[in-house]
Amino acid sequence: MDSKELYNATAYLTRVVDWDKNWIPFGTGSEIRNDLIVELIDVFLSDDNLYFVYERQNSGGYKNSEIMNVIKEFLGKESFQLWNSKLDRVIAFNRIGVLQKGRK
Repeated sequence: MDSKELYNATAYLTRVVDWDKNWIPFGTGSEIRNDLIVELIDVFLSDDNLYFVYERQNSGGYKNSEIMNVIKEFLGKESFQLWNSKLDRVIAFNRIGVLQKGRK
């Protein structure tokens, strides 16, 4: 799936996701809780292949083992989503340093 197709598909799916009511703070700047983020990705998304959804031209698939290197420059600065390969679980990261989990 190319970047534009992934972006459009997840934009539609985002509307039908059941979001957890509570936002989870992960921090900003030098106070980002990488351990929390890694644990949520491993436990909640629990997939070897993940989709990083940021913009129409900058979205794509990555291995779980490399995803932290991909998202580290965006954490606490930009809003984006991580989806599992089945596109039935998502973590939405907000630029203000909070995240929300959701299931389709």
